[in-house]
Amino acid sequence: MKNIIYGAGVYGEIFCNELESNDINIEFIVDQYTPKQYLCNKPIKRLNQIATDNVNIFISITSPVTEVEVIKKLKDSGFKNVYSFVETLHKFPNLVRQCVEFTKTWYSTNKENMLDEDKLEKLSSLLNDDKSLKLLETIKKFRIDLSPETYPLPDLDPQYFPKDIDLFSHLSDIRFVDGGAYIGDTLAESIVEFNKAGKNISYIASFEPDKKNIDKLSGEIKKQKKENPEVDFFIYPCGLWSSNEILQFSDNSNSNSSIINKIDKNLTTIMTVPLDKTIIGATPNYIKMDIEGSEKEAILGAKSLISEYSPVLAICLYHKPQDIWELPLLINDINSNYNMYLRIYGSMGLELVLYCVPKNI
Repeated sequence: MKNIIYGAGVYGEIFCNELESNDINIEFIVDQYTPKQYLCNKPIKRLNQIATDNVNIFISITSPVTEVEVIKKLKDSGFKNVYSFVETLHKFPNLVRQCVEFTKTWYSTNKENMLDEDKLEKLSSLLNDDKSLKLLETIKKFRIDLSPETYPLPDLDPQYFPKDIDLFSHLSDIRFVDGGAYIGDTLAESIVEFNKAGKNISYIASFEPDKKNIDKLSGEIKKQKKENPEVDFFIYPCGLWSSNEILQFSDNSNSNSSIINKIDKNLTTIMTVPLDKTIIGATPNYIKMDIEGSEKEAILGAKSLISEYSPVLAICLYHKPQDIWELPLLINDINSNYNMYLRIYGSMGLELVLYCVPKNI
């Protein structure tokens, strides 16, 4: 049998090295998009270049939604021995710790940073459904043992638009702040989801400090404006923070650009702004923040908006170990008029999102 890794992304190399350390010889890597020709000194091939017989395929794709599509395509093409991301973790448990340590986000070797039982108990009291409570318990166990058995399985719903949480029925129209707009991926998906929900979109305000991303974001907005001329679109080429500042920004040449990452040498400076002093009079009613560790400062910068208007919030909780309790408790201190929910969308504990929906409208 030939053994193949599918995916030459961030975990492909980790998977290849770990499997070979377990005497599983990897023949080559399959990836449909990468321009790279080799990974771990293994040739990278396209799917149409390999035979379907006598092949074990181990999936190293980080996107759960993409993984589902890939597995279906592989099986429809005649591949029989396809091991999903999670199945591969169970066969090779050491992969979990290696991948978690590689991500360098919520993971810390300091156990006190990873688990604060008192504050996590306070968080539990704020969560509004069993799914959130079960997910929190799973995450706590996973942080303790980093085991495939406690691995948090991600949702396949569109991120920031969960089907099982009523985010928008109380809103007559949508005024959306996209904090960490990246290249417009959330923007494009948001229009689809708001239209599905039958909601008129008043405006979408995109905050993105990375110059390279802004060029692509602008292109996406031009496209969306042609298709949705009734929607107002705004780009703010700055980061969200608690005050107007000039800060150092780490451009690490991948999808994650971060104000908090001081290790990377590719530093530039950016302007940051607080929402309270930026969107004056526009009263956003849906605020999403995926801003690479700046969420706490950005929440403080939106304190008046959150307190006075109770916008729906979608806040990422995975960039720092303490985010999982600090950010929900901070929001509750600012405004206790929220039902809170947890959902997870990424591999290895990534893309953990807190949804806050106002109780009383």
